[in-house]
Amino acid sequence: MKHITFLVLALASGILSLSVAIAQQQTKFEGEFSLTATEYKDGMMLSKNYQILIVGGTATIKHTTDTGRQKEDKGTVSLTIHSGIDPVTKRVAESTGFVRVELVNPGWASDKFITRIDLPFTAPPAEKAPKATFSATTTIEMIWRDILPDGLVRDSDPMGIRLKAPYQIKVTKNPFP
Repeated sequence: MKHITFLVLALASGILSLSVAIAQQQTKFEGEFSLTATEYKDGMMLSKNYQILIVGGTATIKHTTDTGRQKEDKGTVSLTIHSGIDPVTKRVAESTGFVRVELVNPGWASDKFITRIDLPFTAPPAEKAPKATFSATTTIEMIWRDILPDGLVRDSDPMGIRLKAPYQIKVTKNPFP
Protein backbone atom coordinates (compact mmCIF):
# COMPACT_ATOMS: atom_id res chain seq x y z
CA MET A 1 0.00 0.00 0.00
CA LYS A 2 2.87 2.40 0.82
CA HIS A 3 4.47 1.73 -2.56
CA ILE A 4 1.23 2.47 -4.43
CA THR A 5 0.71 5.73 -2.52
CA PHE A 6 4.33 6.75 -3.20
CA LEU A 7 3.96 5.87 -6.89
CA VAL A 8 0.73 7.90 -7.20
CA LEU A 9 2.32 10.92 -5.47
CA ALA A 10 5.44 10.69 -7.64
CA LEU A 11 3.32 10.47 -10.79
CA ALA A 12 1.17 13.44 -9.72
CA SER A 13 4.21 15.61 -8.92
CA GLY A 14 5.81 14.64 -12.23
CA ILE A 15 2.70 15.68 -14.17
CA LEU A 16 2.47 18.94 -12.21
CA SER A 17 6.13 19.85 -12.84
CA LEU A 18 5.74 19.01 -16.56
CA SER A 19 2.68 21.27 -16.88
CA VAL A 20 4.51 24.11 -15.08
CA ALA A 21 7.51 23.68 -17.42
CA ILE A 22 5.24 23.79 -20.49
CA ALA A 23 3.47 26.92 -19.20
CA GLN A 24 6.81 28.64 -18.54
CA GLN A 25 8.08 27.68 -21.98
CA GLN A 26 5.00 29.16 -23.66
CA THR A 27 5.43 32.53 -21.89
CA LYS A 28 8.98 33.12 -23.13
CA PHE A 29 9.74 36.23 -25.14
CA GLU A 30 10.03 34.86 -28.70
CA GLY A 31 10.22 36.58 -32.06
CA GLU A 32 11.62 36.25 -35.54
CA PHE A 33 12.77 39.05 -37.82
CA SER A 34 14.35 39.43 -41.27
CA LEU A 35 16.49 42.45 -42.09
CA THR A 36 17.44 43.48 -45.63
CA ALA A 37 19.96 46.21 -46.46
CA THR A 38 18.53 49.23 -48.27
CA GLU A 39 21.89 50.83 -49.13
CA TYR A 40 24.39 47.98 -49.19
CA LYS A 41 28.01 48.65 -50.11
CA ASP A 42 30.53 45.87 -50.66
CA GLY A 43 33.29 45.64 -48.08
CA MET A 44 31.10 47.24 -45.40
CA MET A 45 31.63 44.36 -42.92
CA LEU A 46 27.86 43.89 -42.66
CA SER A 47 25.68 41.36 -44.45
CA LYS A 48 22.94 42.20 -46.94
CA ASN A 49 20.43 40.03 -45.06
CA TYR A 50 20.03 38.97 -41.44
CA GLN A 51 17.66 36.39 -39.96
CA ILE A 52 17.16 36.96 -36.22
CA LEU A 53 15.47 34.39 -33.98
CA ILE A 54 14.85 35.60 -30.41
CA VAL A 55 14.10 33.23 -27.54
CA GLY A 56 14.15 34.78 -24.08
CA GLY A 57 17.31 36.84 -23.62
CA THR A 58 19.30 35.23 -26.44
CA ALA A 59 19.25 35.63 -30.20
CA THR A 60 20.45 33.45 -33.04
CA ILE A 61 21.59 35.59 -35.95
CA LYS A 62 22.05 33.97 -39.37
CA HIS A 63 23.71 35.92 -42.16
CA THR A 64 25.99 35.56 -45.17
CA THR A 65 29.44 37.14 -44.96
CA ASP A 66 30.93 39.19 -47.79
CA THR A 67 32.89 36.07 -48.82
CA GLY A 68 29.60 34.20 -49.37
CA ARG A 69 29.92 31.95 -46.31
CA GLN A 70 26.78 31.26 -44.22
CA LYS A 71 27.38 32.23 -40.62
CA GLU A 72 25.35 31.71 -37.45
CA ASP A 73 26.15 33.76 -34.36
CA LYS A 74 24.68 33.99 -30.87
CA GLY A 75 23.82 37.33 -29.34
CA THR A 76 22.04 38.92 -26.41
CA VAL A 77 18.62 40.55 -26.34
CA SER A 78 17.32 43.38 -24.17
CA LEU A 79 13.94 45.10 -24.13
CA THR A 80 13.43 48.82 -23.47
CA ILE A 81 9.92 50.28 -23.16
CA HIS A 82 9.13 53.98 -22.72
CA SER A 83 5.64 54.53 -21.35
CA GLY A 84 3.88 56.67 -18.85
CA ILE A 85 1.08 59.14 -18.29
CA ASP A 86 0.67 62.07 -20.64
CA PRO A 87 0.87 65.15 -18.37
CA VAL A 88 -1.66 67.07 -20.47
CA THR A 89 -4.44 64.48 -20.85
CA LYS A 90 -3.61 62.55 -17.65
CA ARG A 91 -4.07 59.31 -19.61
CA VAL A 92 -1.68 56.49 -20.39
CA ALA A 93 0.22 57.52 -23.50
CA GLU A 94 1.33 55.41 -26.43
CA SER A 95 4.29 53.21 -25.52
CA THR A 96 7.46 53.24 -27.56
CA GLY A 97 10.56 51.18 -27.22
CA PHE A 98 12.98 48.86 -28.91
CA VAL A 99 14.29 45.33 -28.80
CA ARG A 100 18.10 45.50 -28.83
CA VAL A 101 20.09 42.61 -30.24
CA GLU A 102 23.85 42.72 -29.70
CA LEU A 103 26.38 40.45 -31.34
CA VAL A 104 29.74 40.52 -29.56
CA ASN A 105 32.90 39.65 -31.48
CA PRO A 106 36.33 39.42 -29.82
CA GLY A 107 38.72 42.31 -30.13
CA TRP A 108 42.12 43.00 -28.63
CA ALA A 109 42.70 42.12 -24.99
CA SER A 110 39.43 42.72 -23.14
CA ASP A 111 37.92 45.03 -25.78
CA LYS A 112 35.06 43.81 -27.95
CA PHE A 113 33.64 44.67 -31.36
CA ILE A 114 29.83 45.03 -31.17
CA THR A 115 27.20 44.78 -33.89
CA ARG A 116 24.06 46.40 -32.46
CA ILE A 117 20.59 46.01 -33.98
CA ASP A 118 17.71 48.04 -32.52
CA LEU A 119 14.19 46.99 -33.54
CA PRO A 120 11.95 49.98 -32.65
CA PHE A 121 8.23 49.53 -31.95
CA THR A 122 5.13 51.41 -30.81
CA ALA A 123 2.12 50.11 -28.90
CA PRO A 124 -1.21 51.85 -28.31
CA PRO A 125 -2.26 52.56 -24.72
CA ALA A 126 -3.99 49.59 -23.14
CA GLU A 127 -4.57 48.02 -19.75
CA LYS A 128 -3.20 44.69 -20.94
CA ALA A 129 -0.07 44.23 -23.02
CA PRO A 130 -1.13 45.27 -26.54
CA LYS A 131 0.35 43.92 -29.74
CA ALA A 132 3.22 46.16 -30.74
CA THR A 133 3.84 47.45 -34.24
CA PHE A 134 7.45 47.38 -35.33
CA SER A 135 9.00 50.10 -37.44
CA ALA A 136 9.56 49.38 -41.15
CA THR A 137 13.23 50.39 -40.99
CA THR A 138 16.13 50.34 -38.58
CA THR A 139 19.89 50.75 -38.56
CA ILE A 140 22.62 48.29 -37.73
CA GLU A 141 25.39 49.95 -35.82
CA MET A 142 29.00 48.82 -35.42
CA ILE A 143 30.75 50.07 -32.29
CA TRP A 144 33.69 49.28 -30.05
CA ARG A 145 33.18 48.21 -26.42
CA ASP A 146 36.01 49.08 -24.04
CA ILE A 147 36.13 47.33 -20.67
CA LEU A 148 38.06 49.70 -18.44
CA PRO A 149 40.43 48.54 -15.65
CA ASP A 150 37.94 49.59 -12.95
CA GLY A 151 35.24 47.35 -14.53
CA LEU A 152 33.22 50.09 -16.21
CA VAL A 153 32.08 49.45 -19.76
CA ARG A 154 32.20 52.16 -22.43
CA ASP A 155 30.79 51.92 -25.95
CA SER A 156 32.82 54.14 -28.24
CA ASP A 157 34.09 54.80 -31.73
CA PRO A 158 37.86 55.28 -31.37
CA MET A 159 38.53 55.54 -35.11
CA GLY A 160 35.70 58.00 -35.81
CA ILE A 161 33.93 55.73 -38.28
CA ARG A 162 30.80 54.87 -36.35
CA LEU A 163 28.82 53.04 -38.97
CA LYS A 164 25.03 53.05 -39.10
CA ALA A 165 23.64 51.10 -42.04
CA PRO A 166 19.91 51.27 -42.96
CA TYR A 167 17.88 48.04 -43.13
CA GLN A 168 14.24 47.13 -43.76
CA ILE A 169 12.50 45.06 -41.08
CA LYS A 170 10.14 42.18 -41.84
CA VAL A 171 8.46 40.70 -38.75
CA THR A 172 7.95 36.96 -39.21
CA LYS A 173 6.85 36.33 -35.62
CA ASN A 174 5.92 39.24 -33.37
CA PRO A 175 7.28 38.70 -29.82
CA PHE A 176 4.34 40.65 -28.38
CA PRO A 177 1.31 38.33 -28.76
